Amino acid sequence: MSGARLTDADLSGARLTNADLSGARLNRANLSGAWLTEANLSGAFLRANLYGARLRGADLSGAKLSGADLRRTQNLTRAQLDTAHGSAATRLPGGLQRPDHWATGEESSTVGS
Repeated sequence: MSGARLTDADLSGARLTNADLSGARLNRANLSGAWLTEANLSGAFLRANLYGARLRGADLSGAKLSGADLRRTQNLTRAQLDTAHGSAATRLPGGLQRPDHWATGEESSTVGS
């Protein structure tokens, strides 16, 4: 599913373990409760509902998370966020802080190392 256009798709609860969603466009997609364990989401546009999604080992490098709802995600780490783009509109789970390289406005254009 690399590069797929899944705008407005309802993938809530989907089992996408090890899926290749690199470069996919998931704008306004519903991925709430989805299993994205070890999924490749590098470079994906994830302005999506990921509320309660399982992200253990997911590759978020270069993923655009501006406007994404990541509240209650499971196994999301600061290391994953550090490789992604985000903004003040990205909703994070309690206990995780916005990386310093994320913009305070719309979307960050620089990813930290």
